Amino acid sequence: MTSRIPRSALIMMALAIALLSLPGVSLAQPDDQDAAAPSTTRSSETTILTDTFDSQETGVVPPFESDSDDISVEYDGGEFDIDALAADFQGALAIPFGDIFTDLTVAIDVTFTAGTGDQPGRYAFLTCRTDNAVGGYRLEFRPLTSSVIIRKLSGGAGEQIAAGSFNSDEPYTGVARMELTCQGSTIAGRINGIELVSVQDSDFTEGHLDLGGGVYAISNGRVSVNFDNLAVSVPNALAPTPTPQPSPTFAPSPAPEPTSTPSPSPTAEPSSTAEPSPTMEPTIEPTPTIDRSAIMAPIDELRNEATANDPIFGPSDGAITQVVGGSLDAQYSRVAVANFRTVITFENPTGTAADRWDLGLGFRQTANGQHWRIIIRSDGTWSLAIAAEFPRATGAISNLDRSAGGANTIELIADGAAGYLLINDEFVAMLDLTALQDTGDIWAGSGFFLDFATQDAVTPYTGFTIWGIGGATSQPQIGAGQAAQAETTPTAAAPQDPAAQSTSESEEAASTSESEGTTPIPEATAISSPEVSPVAEIDGEAVLEELRVQVADQDPVFGPESGDVVQGVGSIDIESSGVSVEDFYTSVRFTNPASATDPDHPWDVLIGFWHEGGDEQVRVVVASDGTWSAAQGTARPTVSGEATSIDLGPARGNVIELAVVDGTGYLAINGEFVAAFAAPGAPQPGDIWIASGTFPENVQPGEKTLFSDWSVWSLDEGPAG
Repeated sequence: MTSRIPRSALIMMALAIALLSLPGVSLAQPDDQDAAAPSTTRSSETTILTDTFDSQETGVVPPFESDSDDISVEYDGGEFDIDALAADFQGALAIPFGDIFTDLTVAIDVTFTAGTGDQPGRYAFLTCRTDNAVGGYRLEFRPLTSSVIIRKLSGGAGEQIAAGSFNSDEPYTGVARMELTCQGSTIAGRINGIELVSVQDSDFTEGHLDLGGGVYAISNGRVSVNFDNLAVSVPNALAPTPTPQPSPTFAPSPAPEPTSTPSPSPTAEPSSTAEPSPTMEPTIEPTPTIDRSAIMAPIDELRNEATANDPIFGPSDGAITQVVGGSLDAQYSRVAVANFRTVITFENPTGTAADRWDLGLGFRQTANGQHWRIIIRSDGTWSLAIAAEFPRATGAISNLDRSAGGANTIELIADGAAGYLLINDEFVAMLDLTALQDTGDIWAGSGFFLDFATQDAVTPYTGFTIWGIGGATSQPQIGAGQAAQAETTPTAAAPQDPAAQSTSESEEAASTSESEGTTPIPEATAISSPEVSPVAEIDGEAVLEELRVQVADQDPVFGPESGDVVQGVGSIDIESSGVSVEDFYTSVRFTNPASATDPDHPWDVLIGFWHEGGDEQVRVVVASDGTWSAAQGTARPTVSGEATSIDLGPARGNVIELAVVDGTGYLAINGEFVAAFAAPGAPQPGDIWIASGTFPENVQPGEKTLFSDWSVWSLDEGPAG
């Protein structure tokens, strides 16, 4: 490895830039959230378009209709109301209006009627210079974090190019006057007349306008935004000049000649029935297309190896009855295997409270009750844990069917220390199974978390099938078609708080189960909700947000720094921070590596931490196949997952945020939370560095990967070493 001295001469100049781009930096605070939004008329501009939304007939935003009952866009009580009501809504609901403009300012009053408080990821936005959501600039306002960003649209989620915040002590709940200015190469955003973000970019020069609301993918759910007092203004030099009308010329009219017989007036021909103008549908931005072939290659190889033989269990159908406060109604396969492929289709549980449910699989369960649990929740997240412990890894599921009466096919592959999770035939995550690799039983369950369980709710399942990988099982298989329901160990009475069971009682239960030839019944997870887990996705975004705010008031121990790293075969060119910390927050923007001769070549960028020399470090890698992974040194990744917010393609870039606290990592890409995960290896103080091209197939020898705004903050209790 090679290491270069940081270019400290750039630090002071780049510090101001980094603070402006760091989410959570407090720049300004309105005096009164509940006050009316201020007027934003400027003498250098002429207003050419206004709308108070009092009437659809006279409004400048055209009417919209949608085939979905979950989407409502309408003039309502003197406001323009946008509602995305589906519980799994994500993306941007963009309403186009206006003509083609070049330089202008668009301003509007914004009020959130849903999507604030404890609902993260909601935002309202204005765009300029857009062309059917391909190209243009978007100003996004997030009330929960009182923050704004400017996003450069270029397909998919686009690229965040500027960020700022205000009112950092609490969410913003009042009327906000949003303003987006696109003038020449300057793109700027204001809230209540205060400029919070500004950036120079000249890639897009003209286009139409959009207004709308959205929800980031990691925080899917409903959002409702009301708009009022729209104003579009242009620089005075571009204001249209009224065309003078000619003065009328008066001439005497000749007297009409009388006719002896009045002629009847001709009957007007009836006009053809006017065809109704097509109603424009709101534009919902497409998800970027990512090549998954590299991810699926090892999975398909294991699939083929497994299915080359007959199943060792199933296919089996049955149902699970949820139990609150006791043991799970687990549906056992009665096979003992360490390496396997299993597939099961769960119908969404019926009879649940508030549509909150979970379901999943236990595997490698031994006689003493130790086992892995992979749990899928109706909030769109997954988690991996040993028994009822806190989750070791978690993440989001983009294709989960959470509808009433819906169903989801779960596929799990375990191969030694590695596991693979697929949902509805799409890759979701790679799992670190190092901690428990023993042979054990496999079972299906529902109602793991008490807050996601409903007494006597029923979870039907079909097609529960298991294939062995690389060896025979130590238990005889159950015949094909024999239902696991019939093989279920009867649920025994359990104490009200399973977690309070003493060690001696647990050992006695395990001993009894072993002597009777039965499998120990897994206990329900006693924690009241996954929200209390330090690694649970449901609170991982909040943790990262708190850390952002924390470091905003601190000086970094390194950076901000800009430069490049050069890719090479057999070694990687690292840029070292030269600091030694155990708990930290770091943020860096990488420009996507792109060769002029091979612009579509795969690439990766990475952050190394806890580095003590050689391969003694943890590497977090973000790759162009749309995934992230974590590994110890050059070993195979132990945990990975999807990252839909990665911005692909040449001449683009990605802002990577990574925080590590008490051995748990929190990863965000382009401002969107991706995952919380247990970092491989033991926590220890060490160097932090960045590089590009860690996987051989992603290396472009000699190609430079540019980076900018790289800073590191220490979260250790004492000073950085």
